Amino acid sequence: MKYVVDTGVLVAYLNRRDNLHEWACKELDRVTPPLLTCEAVVAECCYLLQGSGGDEAILKMIEDGYIQIPFSLGDHVKEVGQTLSKYKTQKVSLADASLVRMLELIKGGIILTTDSDFQIYRIHRSKRISMISPK
Repeated sequence: MKYVVDTGVLVAYLNRRDNLHEWACKELDRVTPPLLTCEAVVAECCYLLQGSGGDEAILKMIEDGYIQIPFSLGDHVKEVGQTLSKYKTQKVSLADASLVRMLELIKGGIILTTDSDFQIYRIHRSKRISMISPK
């Protein structure tokens, strides 16, 4: 299995005060690294965790290979833009749209997310996304 990770899971994992911290720790302990994500998720995490040491921790996780970033927005800007347009009423973020595109590219990919919008998003036009979520 290849696991794609969203912002909320990483923030909960690194922030002991987050109400989903225990859930995130349990789930990340159960999956086999590396976790895959995109730079937009890393940027969101660094912003949300700045000043707590969590931003440095995310970068360390990348440096150590626990998190990998196999996605370049420049290579998929058209498809990400289409996802942004398709789900604009849900106010899809660039990070979510990038993760949707990643899931189209990764055969058998499963997303770890705290975001219920991934129940709405579809890959390959109509296929539901496999996900692990606390909800």
